Amino acid sequence: MSRFQIEWPMRFIHSIIFVTLAVPLLPAAAEVIGVYRAWTAVTVSKEKKNTCMMWAQPKRSRGFKGKRGDVFAFVTHQPSEDRINRVSFETGYELGARPNVLVRVDDDTFSLNAEGTGAWTRSGEDDLAMIGAMREGQVMTVESETGDGALIRDRFSLLGFTAAYKAISAACEVR
Repeated sequence: MSRFQIEWPMRFIHSIIFVTLAVPLLPAAAEVIGVYRAWTAVTVSKEKKNTCMMWAQPKRSRGFKGKRGDVFAFVTHQPSEDRINRVSFETGYELGARPNVLVRVDDDTFSLNAEGTGAWTRSGEDDLAMIGAMREGQVMTVESETGDGALIRDRFSLLGFTAAYKAISAACEVR
């Protein structure tokens, strides 16, 4: 895996978080498509290029002691960059030196790449498989480890996932 393949998702995740926090300040650039139970869908336009994304925050988190940043699960489409169906996570803390992040969607388990505070699927095939499981599932659990070895579990509701996914796919004309 090239350095770009590793670094790009981290930069993108951090820029998404910035945009998320800045949405109220940039109403012309970002538009909320809708809130679908646990999931929020938005489109962000820059230089006539749309990015459509959806996110949720965990309903329950266990194992973290101390201060933690915001935690998100994302699905992103960037059709102008040929990047669609990208699944990623922001953990809200620095992962360990050899991060191991697992995502469980009902009975399906996915192992992710991770660095810094973020994690992402290993391939486009994994993205599609995870999205398929999320569309069918009820609950998603993300398990990761802090730098000092503490096991963290974040539990996300998947209620509204399919509606939010359809909304961002329609907004970015992704089939």
